[in-house]
Amino acid sequence: MKILKKHSDVKPYIERVSSEADSHRNCFGFLPISVYEQLSKKNCLWILVNDKGDYVGHIMFSIAWKKYKITVNQTYILSEYRKSHFASQLINELKNWAEKHYITELHANVAADLKVANSFYNSMGFSAVMQKEGGETTQRLINVRIAYLNTPTLLNLFTHKITDFSYNQPINIYRKYVIDINILLDLIENRAYSNQVQELIKGSFNGSFKLLITHETHVEVSRNAKNPDPLAKLIANIPSLSLITNIENTKEYKNLEKLVFGKIDTATKSAVHKISDLKHLTYCILNNCTGFITRDKQLLNKAKILGKEFNLDIISPEELILNEDCLSNRDTTISLNDLNYKFINISDDSSIINDCLSNLQISRETVQLPAFDGIAIKQEAQSYLACALWPKTIISNRGTIAYIFSNTLCNHELLDHIIETIFRVIKSKKVRSIAIFTYGLIAHIDEVLKTRGFSQTTENNGMIKYSHLITDRIITENNWASFKQVVNDNMSLSLPENLTEYKELITNGILLKNKDYYNFFEFETKFSPSLIIPKNRDIYVVPIRNTYAKELIGDDFDIQRSLSLSNCKPALLKTEKAYFNKPGKGTIKKGSIIMFYVSAPIKCIIGIARVTYSNKLRCEEAMDMLTLQGVLEKDKLLEISKDGFIDVFTFDNFHQYNKNVDIKFLTTLGVGKNSFVTKFKINRENFLKICAQGGIYGK
Repeated sequence: MKILKKHSDVKPYIERVSSEADSHRNCFGFLPISVYEQLSKKNCLWILVNDKGDYVGHIMFSIAWKKYKITVNQTYILSEYRKSHFASQLINELKNWAEKHYITELHANVAADLKVANSFYNSMGFSAVMQKEGGETTQRLINVRIAYLNTPTLLNLFTHKITDFSYNQPINIYRKYVIDINILLDLIENRAYSNQVQELIKGSFNGSFKLLITHETHVEVSRNAKNPDPLAKLIANIPSLSLITNIENTKEYKNLEKLVFGKIDTATKSAVHKISDLKHLTYCILNNCTGFITRDKQLLNKAKILGKEFNLDIISPEELILNEDCLSNRDTTISLNDLNYKFINISDDSSIINDCLSNLQISRETVQLPAFDGIAIKQEAQSYLACALWPKTIISNRGTIAYIFSNTLCNHELLDHIIETIFRVIKSKKVRSIAIFTYGLIAHIDEVLKTRGFSQTTENNGMIKYSHLITDRIITENNWASFKQVVNDNMSLSLPENLTEYKELITNGILLKNKDYYNFFEFETKFSPSLIIPKNRDIYVVPIRNTYAKELIGDDFDIQRSLSLSNCKPALLKTEKAYFNKPGKGTIKKGSIIMFYVSAPIKCIIGIARVTYSNKLRCEEAMDMLTLQGVLEKDKLLEISKDGFIDVFTFDNFHQYNKNVDIKFLTTLGVGKNSFVTKFKINRENFLKICAQGGIYGK
């Protein structure tokens, strides 16, 4: 038996694959032959043949490179060849290939009523992590199954075991896709593929991802306008990326032109279409979008190289539906201490909001919001444990408020997750200040919010108000004056005229003009998550492997801005997180700034954080103190320990770069000297240049 992988070898078998899959619609559903062709061109359709070259079976999958995962869409063997382990051969070959390409997870969505298929995937190491509702037509339950691979991760360790703490999908974080105008025409003109476009629209409305257009779309419509024009009316209501003037003069545009089309002959009829495509793609890259949805065969054929060079998915509507689970609801199920908890997205017109507030003994009138969105926690069939509510409309660069209601049965990890959700929402809107209200004093929420720098006051109606001013992410002497003015205007605090050097700050602290004294670390915490970077502050580059970065920090580092919560540990929900390392020369001091460098496959610095604690501890002590803040199992800690000791630091205030900073840029600065295996110091000048390159400092 032989497995064919290249498109040129697979192409003669595509019609047979489509025919076999279509004859088993109960298992696979229906896909047009174009989907098989597209995935074959991406080498994602493999054919198993016998010695004579006859078709025996196939495996089809889709790759989300930026999420380091593969979704197995179909595994099929002809009936006369079954019970000979050929399906296992296909899966094992895919596992081996995936590990060599730094993929960390294989996913498979299997209808719960397909007992044979579930048994097979279970035997191949695909553990069922949750159930979700299938399509409206079939009304089936779908088992989401995941196999975790032995892909090298942090400190060359293998992926850790599946724990009792698992999540199924993102909360309130959007993947951003730009959609080609021709896809929208499928819907308006009721073409053959209009059903797929409807699924995309549903997925966008459900919040699974975000559909956008570019300014070039408006240009295309005006160029081919009809009267009346239903397409013009449609795109007028679709969110659009901001206009970039002279986009054709950017280096990204010029690099794309060489890579995709070569030199475009402007005298040809196709030139206008090619130039429009290049502008769409350039908008995607400059705005850190996840991908571009199109049916243009020339662009789809370039998908692999565009993904590698620009970290951009070129994907058809059908592929997106297969790979992104866009029709699944956004409710998240958490398994914690052998109990299942459900996170339910709610709003002011939700059918469950009254039950939720009633369970928590809260009057609807308590929520002083005209319209709101939120999230609620329910323990399986039991009553609601907690909820958070915030305005349906949040205006950028303004203040906003939120409410958190909870009963005493809601544990710390779940409350942490609620607070994290609120912060993700306001972070996406660039909110300048927030006030969080609780009904009475809730000890754990009080503790976490004060750790984040919130100030507490008691309102006349018995509500507790937590206030926080959100300022620039990085503050230096260059923007100290504006920071000082914002603080004075909003908090009536008169800061010193100038930002002095770090040594003086940690020795003497911050002395306000009214003679109040603040320890510098505590002062910085007051304005969390802002980081103040005076001269001579210690700054380190710290290496971390991609899987552990995902588990410790979240998937934000992969540009698409999503948290892949399918294999998450409690650390991801913590304000402070712990990083363990083999004992070495010297520890990183409390108050130092760290820059996380993610090695293979992306080789980029992804963001910065502040060290809140640092020490050399016995492994047992480290586990006792920090077990929920780190992501390494005890046996892995022991493997990297030395004489029973391990280095550890905790960090907070993680800031993801808007754009990952590639190793090539670092080497131009002389950073790292081509070695990023262990931590090393970096000077402030280069630190600020890297932060500017990452889009979180300067203009």
